[in-house]
Amino acid sequence: MELLRWGPDGRRRARCLLVDTEPKVVNAVLAADTEGLFSRKQCYMGQSGRGNNWAFGYNQLDVISSQGSAATRPVSQPTRITSGPTSLGPAWVSSTATEDPSQQEFRILDQLYDGIRREAEEADGCPNFLLIHSLAGGSGSGMGSRVLEHLRAQFPLSHIVAASIAPRAAGDTPMQSLNSVMALSFLQAYADMVLLFSNQDLMDACQRASVASLLPDGLAGGGGSGGGLSDINRLVAHNLTGFLWPLSAADALGGVGRIRDAVRCGCGRHW
Repeated sequence: MELLRWGPDGRRRARCLLVDTEPKVVNAVLAADTEGLFSRKQCYMGQSGRGNNWAFGYNQLDVISSQGSAATRPVSQPTRITSGPTSLGPAWVSSTATEDPSQQEFRILDQLYDGIRREAEEADGCPNFLLIHSLAGGSGSGMGSRVLEHLRAQFPLSHIVAASIAPRAAGDTPMQSLNSVMALSFLQAYADMVLLFSNQDLMDACQRASVASLLPDGLAGGGGSGGGLSDINRLVAHNLTGFLWPLSAADALGGVGRIRDAVRCGCGRHW
């Protein structure tokens, strides 16, 4: 699998899509992207979140009014993006695929599916997919389950690996346990391999001096002072890079990953 591609401007681009139903995290990633690996054309952002509810993230229902009564139907139309303010405030126009705040429900999935299709068409093939998501919230668990189901249906012969972040036992959100169980059931059904990380284990690991050198402030803090979100993200990225980065120098320079090899080694009896 090629992790990188060359854009029309001659710069390297990450072959990925950034998805969230709130803009804060995706905007933070774009702001920190000094090398220009990510394009806003690869971003699919919402405005209001999914309320830490798996069902809300998975179903994507649109609430409409019919003869004075509310009804629901699955969303199939693309998002209507406005350039002017709405009754709920200024329209969100920082992405090419953003929810319109004037809508009662959200329409990201169709645009996301179209983005996946475009990425697949631009590649020589799509033998591997890597899904990185959280199990606690509504977006990562619910929408992540829906995307995973879609990938398996559209690419039945591809290898799908999921890096899933489990919540702390003490509680990140009130619905985290139910969200996690629902998402895990989809992971069991559709993913070839699940790399499960625990927020609590990651926080504990960041406190160890042996991990300090991997953290942004590890050397300055002398170790044992980590545990913030940036430290946890860096630790997860370090583990994923070590697991998926190719062993061949030529493949590494070409941006070729080894998800297929990881699946075949870890789940050999199925392949």
